[in-house]
Amino acid sequence: MHGFGTDISPEMIKNATSRYPNLKFEVSDCIAIPFDGSSMDIITACAAYHHFPNVNAFAVEAKRLLKRSGSIYIAEVYLPLGVRQVANIFLPLSKDGDVKFYSSKEIVNTFSDNGFRLIAAKAKGHIQIIHMQKL
Repeated sequence: MHGFGTDISPEMIKNATSRYPNLKFEVSDCIAIPFDGSSMDIITACAAYHHFPNVNAFAVEAKRLLKRSGSIYIAEVYLPLGVRQVANIFLPLSKDGDVKFYSSKEIVNTFSDNGFRLIAAKAKGHIQIIHMQKL
């Protein structure tokens, strides 16, 4: 089994490396990930998408990294429309690096516009999981 991970926090990378020494971890943003193109079968973004400053650029980078027919799974916070709209108004005040909370439709549209097709999308409670496949 091969596994790779990224985070913008050197401390998180240090922790991950100590817990999983057989996997490869790199400090990186979500736009210029330091792995070879067409080298990944699956990408997961877990509770991180709402932190990404440019989700379109992330979709482009995911497409670059994935092998043909590779999959991306986005596990993300789900907020109903009204709550999401209010939360997004106040996000600029957040000190946690939050940028925007997205609906499933917004996530799907971003990836569809960048060469992916929807496999599945579901929300349960405050979690949504979107599975897209590279065309």
